[in-house]
Amino acid sequence: MNDIQDQVMQANGISQNKVPDRQRTGIQDLIKKEKRWFVITKLLTGVSWLASLIILGCYMSAVKGFLYHPRGEITDRSMQEMGKTVDIIMAFETILPGTIIIAVVCSVFLYIRAKSVNLLQVHERLQTLEEMVKVLLAK
Repeated sequence: MNDIQDQVMQANGISQNKVPDRQRTGIQDLIKKEKRWFVITKLLTGVSWLASLIILGCYMSAVKGFLYHPRGEITDRSMQEMGKTVDIIMAFETILPGTIIIAVVCSVFLYIRAKSVNLLQVHERLQTLEEMVKVLLAK
């Protein structure tokens, strides 16, 4: 945790020796909160993609079962079974887009977070290079 805290403070030009304890604990709380949201988003992304795949498989199985159901003799029982299958198919058609949308939104959040972390690292490297150039020019 201190490594991340040091990086955040260094990226923002804050010297750790000059920061009061109250601000330091505030920064630590923000980092903990950010980590928690990251873990929750990662977990939600994985669960929603997995649920989407499972629902898609069940939907395809139900549609296949409905289409290839033997239609020899039509009775009340077969009509009830077909009605239940149609209800199940409609439920899958309703749930599937929702899980896919949740999965895509969470994936986009994770992508944006990864890009911002990469930009922070690039910014730190540029600052390091700038300091090295200043040292070389001073000689």
